[in-house]
Parts: sequence; structure tokens; C-alpha cells
Amino acid sequence: MKIGLTGNIAAGKSTVAKMLEKRGAYILDADTIAHNLYQSNPKLIAQITTEFGDKVLDTDGKVNRKSLGQIVFSHKSKLETLNKIVHPIIRKEILTQVDIKLAHHQTVVLEAALLFENNFLDYWDKVFLVTASDELRKQRLLAKGFSNQEALERISSQMPQEQKIPMADVVLENNSSYDTLWNQLLDFSIV
Repeated sequence: MKIGLTGNIAAGKSTVAKMLEKRGAYILDADTIAHNLYQSNPKLIAQITTEFGDKVLDTDGKVNRKSLGQIVFSHKSKLETLNKIVHPIIRKEILTQVDIKLAHHQTVVLEAALLFENNFLDYWDKVFLVTASDELRKQRLLAKGFSNQEALERISSQMPQEQKIPMADVVLENNSSYDTLWNQLLDFSIV
């Protein structure tokens, strides 16, 4: 089974991914795949540099995601441009890795924030959506060291959760405790 696990920033995707792993699923993280490509894919690095300039590179010539994030999260059109550059390359790599892992694991889960935004729903047997209130997500981001403005920019940069709920196969509400979330997850088969 192939599960797409998504949710807006700070909703609790990583927590649910760990829970699914405890239940026997193999977890792939789209952010980790993207990070590796930002560091190792010369074509991607060149396209990003052409669009956003050398200021987004670190001293080793790799993409500095923090510098890039400061540019794109404050300008919606720049975020859209970045997404058009990176998402086809990332999608191809994700599909390759899922296929490889399915040869050895009954269930593979991709943790990815932008499944809905990137119209990447048709590949998955099930799409799990983790939700949490905007205020709780903001508090979680502030606790991670984001400024209030950075937290609000990242929250507002994504499609509202309410639009995603009708398109998800499974919705997990993460406004309460770990145990409550775990019990919700136990209601669903992952094989």
C-alpha cells in the first residue's frame, strides 16, 4: 500500500509518520528527499541559482534552504516559481524511491506537506491528512524558534486545511494529546 501523508506546517505530520512507522510502515520524507536534491543535483542547483541568484548558495555551492526560504515565503510569486522548478525533479525522485521500497515493504508512506498543492494525489492508495488549529500550529512554530511574522507567512503560504479535508481519505485531528491522535490512527488499516 502507498500512503500519502500530508498536513499543513506544524499540524503533526512527523508525529503521525512515526506512529505509522511503529505500525510497520516504511517512511519516506519529501523534505529529506528535497534537501538531498538541493545539495546534490547540479541541474536543480543551476536552475535555482539562475532564478534567485548566488545569494541562495552556501560557501560550498549548495542551496541554502534558509536563505531561499526567506525569499520565497515572503513573496507568493517567487514561491510559485520555485515550486515549478523543484517539484517535477522531486516528484520523479519520490516515485523512484517509493517503487524501490515497495519491493521490500508492504506499506510505504510519503510524508509531504504539499500533496494537495502539487496535485500529487492520484498515485497514492490512500491520502492521510493531519489537521490542527491555526493558533496551535502558530504556537508550535514559535516554540521552534520562528518569529511571529515567519510563522504567519508559512501558515498563510499553504492551501487552507478546510479545502483539503474533502479530498483526503483519512483526516486525523491533532489538537489534543498524543494518545488521542494514536487512537484515531488505530481506526485505519495501513495494509
